[in-house]
Amino acid sequence: MGWSIVDRLRNLYFRRLFVSYTIITVAVSCLCGAILYDKARQVTAGDLYATGQNRLNQMKSYMEETYPAIFKNAFISNMLSTVDLPSGSDDAFSTFYKEYGSNVYQIFRLADYLKGTVEANEGVDSISIYFKSANMMVNQYAFYRMAENSPKYDLLTELDQGRLQTDRWIARTVPYGNEAAERLLTYIYSFPLNAPANEAKGYMFIDLKSDHLGRMLDSQLQSPDEKLLMYDRSSGYAAYSGNVTERDEGLLRNMLIGEASSVYREGGIYFSALKQTDLSGGWAFASARPVDSIEVASGSMQRQIFLVSLSVLLFGVAASYAVAVMTYNPVQRMLQKLKESGGVSLPGQQRNEFSLFEHVLAGLNNRIRQLAGQLNEEKLLALLNGRLDADELPEPVPADSLYMAVKVKLAGTGGKTGLTRLHKQAALCPHTAIHTGPSELCMLYYSDELPDKKRQIGQFWRQAAASSRTNESLLSVGIGSIAHAAEDIAKSYGHAAAAAGYTFIQGLGTAIDYDDIISRSSLPSVRFEPFENALRAGDTQSVGQFIDEFGAAMKQAAVSLEGVELSLMQMTVTLSKVIVDMNSKEQMFPNDYMFKDVRMDTIDETLERIRERSLQIADHIGRHLLRSTQYDVITRLKAYIDDHLEEDISLDRLSAMAGLSTHYVSKQFKELLHVSFVDYLTGARMDKACELLRGAGLSVTDISAKVGYGNVQYFCNKFKSRYGVTPNQFRKSYSGASVEALR
Repeated sequence: MGWSIVDRLRNLYFRRLFVSYTIITVAVSCLCGAILYDKARQVTAGDLYATGQNRLNQMKSYMEETYPAIFKNAFISNMLSTVDLPSGSDDAFSTFYKEYGSNVYQIFRLADYLKGTVEANEGVDSISIYFKSANMMVNQYAFYRMAENSPKYDLLTELDQGRLQTDRWIARTVPYGNEAAERLLTYIYSFPLNAPANEAKGYMFIDLKSDHLGRMLDSQLQSPDEKLLMYDRSSGYAAYSGNVTERDEGLLRNMLIGEASSVYREGGIYFSALKQTDLSGGWAFASARPVDSIEVASGSMQRQIFLVSLSVLLFGVAASYAVAVMTYNPVQRMLQKLKESGGVSLPGQQRNEFSLFEHVLAGLNNRIRQLAGQLNEEKLLALLNGRLDADELPEPVPADSLYMAVKVKLAGTGGKTGLTRLHKQAALCPHTAIHTGPSELCMLYYSDELPDKKRQIGQFWRQAAASSRTNESLLSVGIGSIAHAAEDIAKSYGHAAAAAGYTFIQGLGTAIDYDDIISRSSLPSVRFEPFENALRAGDTQSVGQFIDEFGAAMKQAAVSLEGVELSLMQMTVTLSKVIVDMNSKEQMFPNDYMFKDVRMDTIDETLERIRERSLQIADHIGRHLLRSTQYDVITRLKAYIDDHLEEDISLDRLSAMAGLSTHYVSKQFKELLHVSFVDYLTGARMDKACELLRGAGLSVTDISAKVGYGNVQYFCNKFKSRYGVTPNQFRKSYSGASVEALR
């Protein structure tokens, strides 16, 4: 059978083979290119590293040697060079003090020199000279006969104790009282130069303002795109050039502090670092520069990479086609023979035969597995329901073992997915599981060690149920008894279902063991006459109190689930009886209202629904059947108040008008209008006053009388207490704003 190149490429399976081999070829080509590119990158990286380190060494030399040496050399050339050294002495510093130390004029001359030096150098805060033999300190402002009184005494102490090094910058914070402080950088020279602390005759302290380091770094920039940073690991202080952003600072600091390479590239920026070798002291330096400014061109290397990769790619494509032909021809011949034998019914189109053949075989295999799984599930379901003999156990349930069923129900979101996840986590001993409903799962454990494992299994499910209370997927778990034979598995499952039913009483998010509820057998004794009487009397308070007491009685330890359900049924019957009687007098409720299902997932939710319905019924009875007369009386009294605000209205007067006691009238105001008599009268008068103030015809005195206040000052106080402004202020500021905006 001859196939052309076009025919082969039209075939789906051949195209897949060819594409697969081609992908391998492309991968090999890319690998070769990557190797060559890495070689070029290493060359560039080497040049980059050397350039970066030289640059940072130059900056380090300037910051730590050249710059502070300016002050040291100036002091030596301008002050110490004027000293005539005695024969045999090379210590100009000590000789300087011996010659001039006792001369106050010369000390002032030294202080004046230091002052001129500080003023001539921007960023310098102070320069101090310490003479160790006389324990005297001189700076640009003063000299101290006793160094203990000088600001540098703490540094002298650390130098004497060997805890401070000379010839380096030290970052420190200098307090000035009143919680004020300043950050300084101090450089210390010892005299004679480079003398250890125990041999030094004195010191020179150069204090630099911390923000000046940034300006010094700015002066060292070789281009506007370069960014510099120096960092003292011992104190955590960092200084950087003004063009360093917060992101740049974080990257540079991480290079100096962490384990990052001394040079790396991110985006279009190269980062270089000169790290510390001694972590106890010394400064580290880092820089960031654009790639374009330093990257070495490698055009010839890139062309070599491209040519080699292209050659490998072309050769690989040809080899891929040859290998695909060699692989596909035997498969095509096998499919042709299969078609001729009539073993499989294939469509007329022949370009995708192998895919169809593969699909048929895979489908048969999956179908066999599905049938086997369904058979085991049906056997297990039949076993749990007692419809399967012990000699027909499903795989992998063993014939001789101990068994225990656990029923799990998921209320809320999650469904089978959530239960499957729990099923995998609950693998505490050999078991099998089956979904008995969309949100129900039965776990069947089997092991000779079940008596020892039962406590562990129960603890797991109790923790899982408790954890479910924090989300929207609440678990209800029932743990059955241990079955000693396969024919007792159905009994264990029944016990698990019975235990799970008690979550109705104990609430969702609980796991209940059958052994804990087996002793529950008593029926609650409840008299429903008080409940019925409270409903018929419209007494909502007594209705709510009865439901609370009923709920507490249902949760007693000895009450059975059946007893709770029977009592709830009696309560709903009582409620329906009252509805029927009320509707016989006046059609107040829909005919099907009494038949609506009140059973919820838990007794608390069920009682809450009954409470809502009962209170609604009692309230309707109280409002529409018992209190219509009271409403009429209070409505008339309210209308009288609104029409006679200017009169002296009292509760006694209203009670006399209605022929009722003052206590009863006050109580009815509160219950029916939800406001006391005094508050209603005051509110009505204030609203009327606001209405009159919006007009321009009446004075405040007239308005006070119109709303029943004979004392104008008292009226103004009441008005301001309610609205926050006086009547006159209200009238002036009113421009359409509502009264409610002032309340």
